[in-house]
Amino acid sequence: MSIIGAVLRPEDQYHAGIVVADLDVALEKLTALAGYQFADEYKGDNLVRTPTGESMVSMRFVYSIGPGPLIEVIQQCPGTVWMPVPGSGLHHFGYWVDDVEAESAALEAAGLTLEAAGVGPDGNPYWAYHSDGIGPRLELVSRAAKPMIDAWTTTGKMPF
Repeated sequence: MSIIGAVLRPEDQYHAGIVVADLDVALEKLTALAGYQFADEYKGDNLVRTPTGESMVSMRFVYSIGPGPLIEVIQQCPGTVWMPVPGSGLHHFGYWVDDVEAESAALEAAGLTLEAAGVGPDGNPYWAYHSDGIGPRLELVSRAAKPMIDAWTTTGKMPF
C-alpha cells in the first residue's frame, strides 16, 4: 500500500471544492442549473500558514446542503491559494483525517507539497492543502470538525 493510500480513504472524501470569481453568481447558477441548495455563508478572517509565513485571509464560502459528497464554493482571494484553477473549476477534494499534522507529513513524504494550512487557536493545523502540481489539491480536514460541518450542511444554519 502506498503512503497516500494509508492516509486517504475513499469513504473519508466528503466534499469537492471550487473557487469562483463571483460567489453570488456561481451560487445562482449552481442552484438554477443543478438544483443545489446551500447552507449559510461563512464570511470571516482566517489565520493561514504557508511555507512563507502566517497571514490573515478574508474569506467567503458556502457548502451545499447534504447528503454528500458536498460541494464547497469559495470566493477567490487574490494573492492566495484560493484562485480559480485555469481550465477547471475544481480546486480540491476534501478528506476527513484524524491527525492533520501527521497525515500532512505523510503526504509530504509521498511528494505532495504543503501549500497552506489553517491555524487553530492551539497553534496546530485543523486543515491543510497539498498539491503535486498535476491534479487537484487534496485538503485534509480534522475529523474533530465533522460534527460542526455535518450540522451546518444538514440544517443549512451555521452552528458557530
